[in-house]
Amino acid sequence: MKKAKSPKNKENNESRLDVQTSKALEMCGASNYLQSKYYRKVSKVATLANSRIMYFVQPRVQIPQEERWRQSLIFLFRFLRRYKMENTIKTIVYECPKISNASKIRDSPEFEYTYEELMGISDFLKEFRFRTKVETTYRSIVNVKQPPNKIKL
Repeated sequence: MKKAKSPKNKENNESRLDVQTSKALEMCGASNYLQSKYYRKVSKVATLANSRIMYFVQPRVQIPQEERWRQSLIFLFRFLRRYKMENTIKTIVYECPKISNASKIRDSPEFEYTYEELMGISDFLKEFRFRTKVETTYRSIVNVKQPPNKIKL
């Protein structure tokens, strides 16, 4: 015969389950997804509205017609697509329809190489502590081998 669980024990189990569920949702990025979906919907309403009230929230994005901007946008969209940030892509396209062509370009070997290089640089830079960065910058500016004992920040 099974022993009936007490109401207090049941509440503790439910509470633990709530905490575990919250942690799992956080780890999976559920709040980021919901926030991006919210911004996408707000952007869509704001950009498609024809009312005087919405005039002041209309996006006025100007993208320079330069090659480096085009390449940066392509890289941006490839990055967003790689990490399945479709709501973010749609929001950008709502707010700046002129760049929708860049959002359709898929990954290429060139992108992979550039991406891996940038991520390697990023990982390398994470290893520096703030003080090390300040001291390195200081040495490069004054061209000395050792920084003074104390650098005032």
